[in-house]
Amino acid sequence: MFLQNEKERKNLNRYYFNFSPEDFRKKQQYLLKERLNKHDQFAAKNTLSDLAKKITKASFTYDFYSRYEIYFYKHYGITNLDSITDLPKDFFNYQKEVDFNDLVLSNLYSYNRFLSNYLTNAAYTKYTKGGLINRNSLGITKYEINLVDSLIDQPYIKDNLLRAITKRYILNSEDDIASNKVLKYFLSKSNNKNNQRELKKLAKAAYRLRPRSSIPEQDLLTHKGEIIPLTSLLKKTSYCILFLVATRT
Repeated sequence: MFLQNEKERKNLNRYYFNFSPEDFRKKQQYLLKERLNKHDQFAAKNTLSDLAKKITKASFTYDFYSRYEIYFYKHYGITNLDSITDLPKDFFNYQKEVDFNDLVLSNLYSYNRFLSNYLTNAAYTKYTKGGLINRNSLGITKYEINLVDSLIDQPYIKDNLLRAITKRYILNSEDDIASNKVLKYFLSKSNNKNNQRELKKLAKAAYRLRPRSSIPEQDLLTHKGEIIPLTSLLKKTSYCILFLVATRT
């Protein structure tokens, strides 16, 4: 199922995102029906527990749910749809079947991928109102954090999503003031002490890696058992690079 999902995703980017909403839905419904038939055949030949049936089915159904989420903002950019009202009214009907607090699926790739795509799509359609999207903007990031806080009740899933959104912003942002605002906002919503400590350290580390910042000193152990400072290696590397540039020019 996983490999089949990967194969079909390539075709999504090549062809299907250019389809009209109705044609896209018909194609995905056809593919999903094929997948469900294979799943039923597999279940008929093998003794599966209810848990096994749930996980194997979710492994591909949530992948299909993600395709619909991605389609809207991908297709929007390609064909300039005026608004979400241009889609069939039942285009997002599958969302009624989604359990956003399913702990059993909390470590399933397709489930987490769907949740991530759903949040991106929600930010695109509700926050930007169909305008230009910058997933790493301060406003969208705070919107996604708020959405998780209001939508997810299950602590493990909620904490993981809040952590992922905040971590993504800190790692991609070049604005330390904005990063601190996102970090504080995350801390006001998260109750997970380990995640709080991790992201505080990450924010400090990211700041130290900014241009014109000095990398923190660290003792290193050589193959000879000698302890040397990290900066001594950086100075040698810089010297070698300058020497090579000078000789080549």
